[in-house]
Amino acid sequence: MSVGIWLLVALIAAFVGYYAVAFARETLPNLRQPPETRPARVAALWTREDQGTGWEPSLRHYAAFETDAGERREFEVSEGIFHRLAEGQEGMLRCRGGWFRDF
Repeated sequence: MSVGIWLLVALIAAFVGYYAVAFARETLPNLRQPPETRPARVAALWTREDQGTGWEPSLRHYAAFETDAGERREFEVSEGIFHRLAEGQEGMLRCRGGWFRDF
């Protein structure tokens, strides 16, 4: 085989390895956590502009919730959920590890 093919194989292996490690670090710990549902209130809402992947920056939406026990949990949420929430709003927080599921 030529050197070019070996470089292509090495590049593909590095790409797959990178995403396998990212999956193991971010996804597996959350999957090991049990789903939670608990009373909470919306403590804060904010957005942050990221560089994005194209010409235009992307806007990320975040929400912080405070449980009845006084625990504060912060999550990235979809734009639709973000606009549905209001600070001080009370409801049931559904999450799993670091993943927001619903409010």
